[in-house]
Amino acid sequence: MHNILNQAPPEALHGRLAYTVNDFVPTSRVKGLSVLNIGCGYGWFERWAADNAATRVAAIDVTDSDLDTARRHVTDPRVEFKVGSAIEIPYPDASFDTVVSWEVIEHIPRQAEPKMFAEVKRVLKPGGHFLLSTPNRHWLSILLDPTVLMIDHRHYSIQALEEIGRSQGFKLVRHEVKCGWVEALDMWNLYISKWIFRRDRFFKERSLRMTDWDYARPRGFNTLFAHFQQP
Repeated sequence: MHNILNQAPPEALHGRLAYTVNDFVPTSRVKGLSVLNIGCGYGWFERWAADNAATRVAAIDVTDSDLDTARRHVTDPRVEFKVGSAIEIPYPDASFDTVVSWEVIEHIPRQAEPKMFAEVKRVLKPGGHFLLSTPNRHWLSILLDPTVLMIDHRHYSIQALEEIGRSQGFKLVRHEVKCGWVEALDMWNLYISKWIFRRDRFFKERSLRMTDWDYARPRGFNTLFAHFQQP
C-alpha cells in the first residue's frame, strides 16, 4: 500500500502490528526459514522477520513507488523487494516455507480470492504455512468502516475464508477475531489525519496505548486473523 507520508517502519510496534508478531505469528514460522510477505507496505514485517533470524525475506507490492519507503529503510541483505501482486506472485514454485499477507486480500479484485490462495499454494513448499489478516465481517465492523463505500473495502467471515482455503487445498490451523470500538475509531483517526491533513495520527501516543489495550482483550469484532497450512 502506498505510504503517502513516507513513514519509516516503526522501531516499537503497537496495536495490530504488535499483536501480529507477538501473539499470532509463531517464531517457528520465521526462524531459519524463507518468508514471503504479499503487500509489504513500508517494511515493518520484513524488519521484524530479519531480526528474528529468517534466512530469506521476500516482499512484494504492486508498484515500485509502493516499495520506495521500504527499500530506503530496510537494508538487511536477507530482504529483497520486488514488484508483484497477490494474484501474480513473481517467484517459482515451492520457493517459501511461510507466506504472510496483512490487510491485503480485501483490496484485490472481487472474486480473485481463490486465485490468491492458489498462487500462495504454488509458491509454498510442501507443508508450508499461510497467515493473513483482514477486516472481519461483522455488522459493527462494516458500519464503522468508512472505506466500505469509498474504495470497496471488503470484510470476510472466517467461514468464507476457510471455504476459499479448502477449495485450494489448505486447512485452517487457527483463527482469531480481535479488537472493537477502539481500533475502529483509531482507523477513523488515521484516515482523517493521513488522507485529509497529510500528517500522522492526532493524539498519537494516546491512540497507540488505547489500541494496545484493545488488542490485549480476549475478544473482538473488527480484525480477523487466519492461519492456514497446505499438505
